[in-house]
Amino acid sequence: MAAVEIVLFDVFAFSGMFLLVIVILTAWGLPATVPRSATWFTFLISSLLASIIVVLIVGRQTGPEPMKILCDMQAILVKSVEVW
Repeated sequence: MAAVEIVLFDVFAFSGMFLLVIVILTAWGLPATVPRSATWFTFLISSLLASIIVVLIVGRQTGPEPMKILCDMQAILVKSVEVW
């Protein structure tokens, strides 16, 4: 994989995580005049967890292999926190 593609992936992963945090905090802090279901919050939080899991190996995509425990942990978490 080219270095540009890896950097773009990292930028998109962190951008998505940052935007999800902004949306969750904004929705949480606004008055309850706009009804939001618990399912909506659950979906957003699970999306945030999926984004966090994706960035576990940022910076380790090239070069020597990352630690085995990190790869195992990411594989387990990716399968347990599927958003869609």
